[in-house]
Amino acid sequence: MQLIEKTIIPEFWVTLILLLLLSLVFLLKVLNANLLKQHFLTLFKVPFVDFESEENVGFFDTYKAVLFLFSVINYALFFSFLYSYLSDNVIISFPTFSGVLGFVILYFSIKWFLEYLFTVLFSIKKQTETFMVSKWYYLFSISFFIYISIIIKVYLKFNFAYVLYFIISLFAFRFLFILVSNKKLIFNKLFYFILYLCAFEIAPLFILFKLMF
Repeated sequence: MQLIEKTIIPEFWVTLILLLLLSLVFLLKVLNANLLKQHFLTLFKVPFVDFESEENVGFFDTYKAVLFLFSVINYALFFSFLYSYLSDNVIISFPTFSGVLGFVILYFSIKWFLEYLFTVLFSIKKQTETFMVSKWYYLFSISFFIYISIIIKVYLKFNFAYVLYFIISLFAFRFLFILVSNKKLIFNKLFYFILYLCAFEIAPLFILFKLMF
């Protein structure tokens, strides 16, 4: 009986989370169907084009708040499944997922704030605008594919290894696309770009893995 509960309970709360995410997608479509389509297809756009400039959408608006929530929940689910996979398929509880979600929200919030602060302090906001926007929008686009991958993993019983390889390949493409879209800026400031990667991209992930394992 205990074994049955261990199998059902995780799928129950994961199902609720996936339904919540589906409702967020519908909300995004109601708020701005065109932007939703553009964000989903961002990963296929090389070089990157800032499509929101024509939409006149402010940073602190409902659409972006919902998109941010959708993305962080998906990344939290992915890291939770990754923890289970690397820990011999240990059962992930909702409190564990909530802790991961809290860390992901904190990470993205601090990351955005520091990036914005540095661009303002060093007066490089205009020069780095395309780089910053493309980096975040590719990240948002990947979250939609994470959502689809998790649904396939949960309900079609796919091995998580396939999901992991797929998501890693998407991040590899993201890195490549960012380089292509911002090659002039990056190669002119290669040393600073490497420092940025270490401080804002690699170090936080290393801290997350240290906390989880």
